[in-house]
Amino acid sequence: MFAALKLELNMGRLRAWSVSVWRRLRTRIHYIRVFVRPDVVLLEGRTESGTALSILRAGISDRQTAYFFAGQVLTELCAERDLGRNWLWALPALARKHGCAFVVFRVSTPRAALAHRILCRANDSVLHLPAFVRVTADVSDMTKLLIRDSLRSDVRRTKNRGFQFSVSRRKQDLETFISEYHDPYVRKVHGFDAIEMDFQRLLASCSNDEIPAPWVLLKVNLEGEWVAGMLLANEPDWAALMELGVRDADPAFVKRGALQAVYWLSIEYLRSQGHKRVSFMHARPFLRNGVLQYKLKYSPSLKVARPDDGFLLLFDQGNHLAREILLREPFLAFKGDGLQVVWFARDSAASPDRSCLPIDRLTNAGIKGVERVVLR
Repeated sequence: MFAALKLELNMGRLRAWSVSVWRRLRTRIHYIRVFVRPDVVLLEGRTESGTALSILRAGISDRQTAYFFAGQVLTELCAERDLGRNWLWALPALARKHGCAFVVFRVSTPRAALAHRILCRANDSVLHLPAFVRVTADVSDMTKLLIRDSLRSDVRRTKNRGFQFSVSRRKQDLETFISEYHDPYVRKVHGFDAIEMDFQRLLASCSNDEIPAPWVLLKVNLEGEWVAGMLLANEPDWAALMELGVRDADPAFVKRGALQAVYWLSIEYLRSQGHKRVSFMHARPFLRNGVLQYKLKYSPSLKVARPDDGFLLLFDQGNHLAREILLREPFLAFKGDGLQVVWFARDSAASPDRSCLPIDRLTNAGIKGVERVVLR
């Protein structure tokens, strides 16, 4: 009887081991299949000048990265067509068939080198970009923080125009912020590329009409009127600026300095809570992106937000529109375990446009490497 029980126990262990091995093997096969034959989507839109532009997107996409790069260069998304699965090495030819200026292929960092070698057989213009960069500012030393004239000017405007703040944990205020401040502003500024927090999950967690810790809503007031706000995370050992909004996305409030005020007053509040470092959360790695440009005013450090996640960007050097876009689109790309700046020029003697490429701010943010790519 003991032998039978022992045999049954061993058989159970064997079955459990077999199921576990099969699950791991099935998962690996799935990701290999997705890598070799990724799903492909054709994005068709228009640039700021109204010019038609197509981008081929390949690989796994999710809500946060579905329009990576497309959201930076397109102001309008006209069509999104599913082209099914295609071989990885056939993507450049498929892009040329559809007249695409760019191909973006989402790839995990461990597989990026292999994908780069495969794609380079058909297109030697391939760069590896992170999906997001993490932005963190040291707010412990106010003198050091305010070293930049542009930031000092924002702070003076905030004080001289009488912006003030209050904090709220009321669920009703959060609902108002979402519907009248955050959603209108984010959708107006970012359009089809807007990334929104799962507010419904946060609202569902509220009890007794109160937002749960660590969330705090900072309300910015001007002349007694609530004009902007920022949802903050305020934990004992971590603080972050999560989501902002301007009432009805009103450009008059923006022009009067509501955005600068909500950033600065959020910093002041979190410093009053004892925080020495504040996370500005994630930003896309494009240096002409207004969100990243503004955050660089605070002399933050920049790190790769998702070390195992990124995109390979392919561009057709024979496409004049691709060339024109790249000439004004510097970005951050992978370099080893860190980041470097990549900018484009027509000749090797050109100097970077400092209005698009703030070298000093990037150096202070820990980005040392700068690569110039000459478009043939």
